Amino acid sequence: MSIDETVYILGAGANQSLEAWDGLRPPLATNFFRVALQAKQFSGRQYTERLQPLYDFVATHFKRDRDRLQREPFDLEELFTTLQLQPAVAYRAGKQERSVQLAQIEFLLKSFLAEYLSQFESHAFSDHTMRELGRVIHTEEATVLSFNYDCIIESVLELASGVRGSIPSTLGSDPTSLQVTEEELAYSHFNWNRPLAYGFKFSELQLQQAGVARYVDGARFYAHPSNALYETPFLKLHGSLNWFRFLPIRRFWMGPAPPELRDLAKRQPDLFGDTPPDLPDSRRDAVILIRGHWWLAQPPDFDGWLIDPVLVTPVLNKERSLAEPLFDMLWTRAELTLSKCRRLVVIGYSFAPTDFHSKDLLRRAFQEGPPDELVVVNPSEDVVTKVLELTHFQQAPTVHDKVEDYIRSMPEPATKAHPPTSTYSPGDRVTLKIGHLEVGGLTLTGSVFRGVTIASRNPDGSYQVRGAISMGGNDELTVPPDWIVPD
Repeated sequence: MSIDETVYILGAGANQSLEAWDGLRPPLATNFFRVALQAKQFSGRQYTERLQPLYDFVATHFKRDRDRLQREPFDLEELFTTLQLQPAVAYRAGKQERSVQLAQIEFLLKSFLAEYLSQFESHAFSDHTMRELGRVIHTEEATVLSFNYDCIIESVLELASGVRGSIPSTLGSDPTSLQVTEEELAYSHFNWNRPLAYGFKFSELQLQQAGVARYVDGARFYAHPSNALYETPFLKLHGSLNWFRFLPIRRFWMGPAPPELRDLAKRQPDLFGDTPPDLPDSRRDAVILIRGHWWLAQPPDFDGWLIDPVLVTPVLNKERSLAEPLFDMLWTRAELTLSKCRRLVVIGYSFAPTDFHSKDLLRRAFQEGPPDELVVVNPSEDVVTKVLELTHFQQAPTVHDKVEDYIRSMPEPATKAHPPTSTYSPGDRVTLKIGHLEVGGLTLTGSVFRGVTIASRNPDGSYQVRGAISMGGNDELTVPPDWIVPD
C-alpha cells in the first residue's frame, strides 16, 4: 500500500502487555491511582507529603481517602474536569487565593500523571509484544494517530528502524563540547528520528543521539536538507510527554542579593534581582522536544525555566485545548489522513461516551465512504460495534482480543539481510553502536562505545567484541555486524 493507506489509531490498551520491573502495567484513566499508588516511590513519605493537597481535594469533594484510591477505580476524567471547573467558581465568588490553590492542585495532578507514565518507556524494549508491534508498524510504513501521552510506541519504532550505520567523525571527539556540526545535525542514533515524525517543527529540540544531551534551535535543525518531516507521521492528538512549553518561572531565583553575594549576582543576573526575570518573547509560544525529568511530582526545567508538558488532559470539555493552533493543525491532518486511508487498524482505544471529538473525527473523515479494510484489536464487542458505526463500515471487520493475536495474524517478517558492511579481523579497533541489549540487568539500548576491539568473527556473521563493558571479568559481547562501524 502507498503512503497514508494504512493508518493505526492507538489508545491506552495498546500498551497493556507491558510490565514494569514491579509487575505493574501502564495505568488507564479509570485505574491511575490504584496502579500508581502501588509503585514503591509514590508510597514513600516525600511523595505522600508532596501530593497531600491533591489527596485532600479528593477526600473533600469525592469522599475518598488515599487508601480507598489505592483499592478502587476512580476516573481521572471526573477529577480533572472538577479541577478545571472549580477555579473559575472560586474566582467569581471573590476567593482569588482559593482559585490559585485549585490551579496548583490541577498542575500537581498533571505532573504526577506525567512522572508516572514516563517511567514505562524504558521497559518497552524488553517486552516482546511491544517490540513486535513496533516492527509491524514500521514495516508497513503506516501513519499513526495516537491518543497516548507516553512515548512507548516511539521507542519500539526506533528499535525496529535499526541503528544508523555511520557516525559523524566529529561526534564525541570532544566530550565537553556542546557545539553541533552540520554533519552531526542530521545524525540520529536510530534511523527513525522523532523530531521528524510528529508532523510539525519544534522551536528547540534535543538531538536523538547517545551520550550527553545536546540541544539545537529548531530553525537550524529543519533547515538541514536531511531533516525533512516524514510523509507518514506519528500524530499525537492529545499531546506527548516529550513536548513542552516554557513556564514564566525560573527554577532557581533568589530575589534581591544580600551584600555578601553581590559579586555573584553580577555574574548570575538571572538568579538575583528585585523582580523575577521575564520569559523571552521567543519562548512564550515555543514548543520544544526534550526528554523531561520529573522528580517529586515537580515539573522539569530547561535552560533554567520550568517547562510544562503539552497535554490535552482528560476533561469533559476539551474544546479550549483542541482549539490551540498546534492541536487544530494535528486534528485537521488526522482527518485528512483518515479520509484517504484504505486500511484502518484500531488498537486499544475504546471511544468512551464522553470522547466527543475523537468520535466526531471518524464520522467526518469517513462521511464519503468507509475504509476498505477494518481491524479492531479490543476484547469488547461494544467497542467493535462503536467503531463500525463511526467508520460506516458495512462488512465484517477483522477482530482480535489482544495485540499478541493481531501480531500473530500478520505475515512473518522476511529474514533481515544485514546491510553491506566491512569485514573485520581480530584485533581491529571499531566503534560499537548498540540497538537494544540487556546484560546482567543493565540496559544498553542506544549506547555508543568507541575503541572496541574485534575478538573474533562467528560463522553466522556476528562478531565477538571486547572492551565495551566489563561483566564479571568477561567483557566479550556477541553483536550483529550492522552494530559495528569503523572507529
